Formats: sequence, structure tokens, C-alpha cells
Amino acid sequence: LYDISGVKSVDIYNNYKLNPVTIKGVTIDAKSVFVCVYGGNDQDIGMALHMSTAPGCGYTGNTTVTVTDPWCNHEYEVSFHRPTEIPIDVKAYVKVDTGTGDVTGAIKQAIMDYQDGLVENINGLQIGVGVSPFEIASAINIKVPGVFVQQVQIAKHGLTLSTNSIDISMAEIARISVENITVRYQS
Repeated sequence: LYDISGVKSVDIYNNYKLNPVTIKGVTIDAKSVFVCVYGGNDQDIGMALHMSTAPGCGYTGNTTVTVTDPWCNHEYEVSFHRPTEIPIDVKAYVKVDTGTGDVTGAIKQAIMDYQDGLVENINGLQIGVGVSPFEIASAINIKVPGVFVQQVQIAKHGLTLSTNSIDISMAEIARISVENITVRYQS
């Protein structure tokens, strides 16, 4: 799936049991695979799943496409899941020791780089991965020299900000937009 253009995150769970199971808030049908994919083309994802799952395997998901098997020319329905995007608010309290230029812009870019997995040793926001204010603070410290992060608060959009991490289910992906980032300067 990661070979498909535009695919940024994938989470997979196989339910081999004869009855449905609920994992991290997601009910997965009996004898089926739950594949949650962020990004990529629906048809390409459907074909990749069809070609890589065992015959007779069921699918659980909120997106269904019809694919044509290249070997027998039969059509099959393949389902997979598109994650719910969970918007996140971020407020960073920082002290600038040194630095010139657009420090606020650089901090916001560091947070966006964190989200996209562009900060060394930080995976970024993936399907089913929680949001950590400590990782955001680390990303700012790594990407914006001369800035000391005193505190980062986060929350699901519109809720009360805190320094607690946010859990994300295996059917969700956290997303941060520049408009939802606030930078406060401390002395």
C-alpha cells in the first residue's frame, strides 16, 4: 500500500475469528481484514488489497470499490476504511533566546513538519497514533534554534487545551492546520 502514490499512513488488523471483534473502538467483521488508509486513490488501494489478500477473505471498511481481477477478469468488491480526521488545536508557549525573522512562522512550520513526519526521530501523525505535546515541543526545539519551548498544550479542536496526550483510534488520524496553531511568547 505504501507503494501507491499519495498513501501517507496505513493501519491493518486481521480478524481470523469466526465472530466480529472490537479493537480500539472499531468492530471488525468475522474472517475479514480491516485496512485503514490515509491518502492514495480508492481504485489503486482496492486493487492492491485484492491482489494481496487470501481468496475468500472478507473486508471491513467504510469505502467500497469494484476491481477487476487481471487474471480471470471477474469483478470483486473490496472494502477498506478511510480514517476520520481529528482536528487538533496547538498552543506553544516559547521564549526566544536568539533568532531573527519570522519566528512564529518557523514554529508553525516545525509543527507542520512534526505532523508530516519530517522531523528526525519523530514519526509524525499516523493512523491510530496519539498526539503528544512533548513530541511537538521536541520538533520545535529541533527545527527552530534559539527558541526555548516552555510548554505545549493540545486539544481536539474546540475543547480545553492541556498538556495531556490525545488518544487516536485505529480508524482516525489527527490533523493539525496552521490556523489552529497559536504561539505565545514568554519573557
